[in-house]
Amino acid sequence: MTNYQKMVEGKKEKSLQKVDMVKNIISLMKNNNECINFYTVSKKANCSRSFLYNHPELRDMVSINSQESKAKDIKTDNQLKLRIRFLEKQIEELTKDGKEDLRKTIERQRVQIEKFKEQQRKDKEIIDKLTLRLFECQKYE
Repeated sequence: MTNYQKMVEGKKEKSLQKVDMVKNIISLMKNNNECINFYTVSKKANCSRSFLYNHPELRDMVSINSQESKAKDIKTDNQLKLRIRFLEKQIEELTKDGKEDLRKTIERQRVQIEKFKEQQRKDKEIIDKLTLRLFECQKYE
């Protein structure tokens, strides 16, 4: 075996080790729910993006996981939008309920005020009558 062949074999072995390492990194990123794309994988694995593109199995792994990652983001985004709509409806209902409760309370208080005014008017009439009687009694003395 020539030196050139040994060098080629060494490079192939090193490349296979790097492929295994990249596979492990992609698996870890997937388990940690990290964003997976060619840029992030190349940064984590400390390899070039061309290395990922030139190895079909790595290219496929990154592409598939990237699509899954995007799908999760879309799903999460849709879930957040639904949650926001639900909470907005709850706020609206609570506001309506709160306004209705406030209206009822105000109406009850109006009725009480009217009752107090009526009682006050009656009390004033009684006081006026008693005052008149008192003056009449003082006249005759």
